[in-house]
Amino acid sequence: MEILLDRTFLKYYNQDLFANIALRTLFDITQQEPTSFAKLFETKEILKSQQPHNIVLQNATTHFLLGVSPKQTKEQARERYYLTIKAIKEANKNVGQIGSKRIKAGSNVFIGSFNNHLVSILMRAAKHKRFKVYVIKDEKDKVYSALIKKLNKNKVEVVEIEWHSLNKVLANTDICLLGGEILTRKKGVFVNKGGRMIAEISQKNNVPVYVCLHTWKYDHKNTAKADLTNQHEYLSKDIITSYICEHGIFKPDFIIQEARFHNKMLFT
Repeated sequence: MEILLDRTFLKYYNQDLFANIALRTLFDITQQEPTSFAKLFETKEILKSQQPHNIVLQNATTHFLLGVSPKQTKEQARERYYLTIKAIKEANKNVGQIGSKRIKAGSNVFIGSFNNHLVSILMRAAKHKRFKVYVIKDEKDKVYSALIKKLNKNKVEVVEIEWHSLNKVLANTDICLLGGEILTRKKGVFVNKGGRMIAEISQKNNVPVYVCLHTWKYDHKNTAKADLTNQHEYLSKDIITSYICEHGIFKPDFIIQEARFHNKMLFT
């Protein structure tokens, strides 16, 4: 699906892709002769500065370098590289498996703040269930256009609505799924623009709001700010019913605890 989108859209849709590219860049440096250990950290900072909103990139490159030393750089880097890539891939897969169980056959599902985790959930659920998806109409957004085509091919009915119909549609919706981009220490999350309004109206209509992400998006260093990018807006934990992550489904008060527990070396 990514081939349908250019880099401008991709960086807001799938942080994992760019994290993988960054990891490969660092790995290639470790295989050079002579290996420059200092260059690894210099390059990491450059990669971070190019995409300051990409928390997966920051965490993945840190995870990679934590297991690499100057004395055995090549050997250790190879092991760390494949370990980190596999961990991120498995995390996304697990989000899809766990989240798909929240979608019931015959239900109405509203989606917003579109990302790769949300796609994994929908595609997984579509293999075994029939349900209807509602989404805000945006003909200029290539991401949503690509998603709709993919869902239709999987026999999932997609209904595009206008913003003015949001309250009426959510009143008859069973579940709201939002893609999360940056998980904060306050247990809230940055979502893509428009996600906050969808969440707030969902809450008013007693529709459960689930934020879909993996814990590699945990901003444990608190680098994200409200004005980080004009593509994002903040969603407080009070509006979120639960997070769907690779380790399970958790209330906002427990999501940070789970992130730290499952990756002690990275988040302590």
